[in-house]
Amino acid sequence: MHSVNAVIINYNTKDLADQCIASLSAELKIFSSSLITVIDNASKDGSAELIKRKYPEVNLISNDSNMGFGRAANKAVQLSPESLYVLFVNTDTLPENGIVKKMYDYMEVNKNCGILSPRLLNEDLSYQNSVANWPSLYNEILGKRLCRLFFPAKYLDKTKEINTPIKVESVVGAFFMIRFECLKEVKGFDERYFFFLEETDLCRKMMGIKKDVIFNPFISIVHLQGASANKNKIWSRHNFFRSKYQFLKEWDGNFVLYTVYFKNFTVTFIKTLVYFIAACLFLFMNPEINQKLKVAAWLFVNHFKGFPSL
Repeated sequence: MHSVNAVIINYNTKDLADQCIASLSAELKIFSSSLITVIDNASKDGSAELIKRKYPEVNLISNDSNMGFGRAANKAVQLSPESLYVLFVNTDTLPENGIVKKMYDYMEVNKNCGILSPRLLNEDLSYQNSVANWPSLYNEILGKRLCRLFFPAKYLDKTKEINTPIKVESVVGAFFMIRFECLKEVKGFDERYFFFLEETDLCRKMMGIKKDVIFNPFISIVHLQGASANKNKIWSRHNFFRSKYQFLKEWDGNFVLYTVYFKNFTVTFIKTLVYFIAACLFLFMNPEINQKLKVAAWLFVNHFKGFPSL
């Protein structure tokens, strides 16, 4: 059995995938048995061809269409040999400095840890948000800033100095390790999440099997943030809202779902109105305001329609 199976889901990030695989390959050499699995979601940029040519040792799985993160991740695990741990890796991360071995060692010692995440850093080594709270009625209505003000112990600010590994509700899924037995017990990712919050749902399921989700600030990795999602802002925001509503429906029920939905319907209407007025004042010559109007209007219309699939 492999010690670690590092799973990369790639979609049109050829250069980042190349860099990430090279770094991971070096990181995994310390293990007597390990594996890199790349599942390519029908990229059009030549990603699969490059990986096949340059990294023949990689377990490459090519999809005929973009099946999203959760379904692709499940498929990658199902079509790979079993391992003690599965490491899910975004292509926009830079694994180095023995990070995989550090995470492996931590989980070997801390047997109740089901999921482990390092601290995420920007390129200038400043802190990123590495942990997340589950969407709920309170944090959706109050907003993150007020929650962090009134409940600082639960709603962590990225600038807060943390000097010990801590138990958290969820981690940001750019780079995290999970026990294979835990992943199997919860039946993997919920495939109803196409993109966004699939790792949050997975973390929530850890509670059901009495396993901890741990953020370890002593282990860190550079994360370039959103290489795939940021290419299409409307697509990104649309899928984020759809995933959020799926999560609330699944875990909190229809009352919370529709309360938050109505709040966001109202907010997107107000934003559309404000950005429209601002765009008019600039005679629609300000690209930044025009883009914000476009996104806000799209979200408002789709809230009005009941948020159909793209």
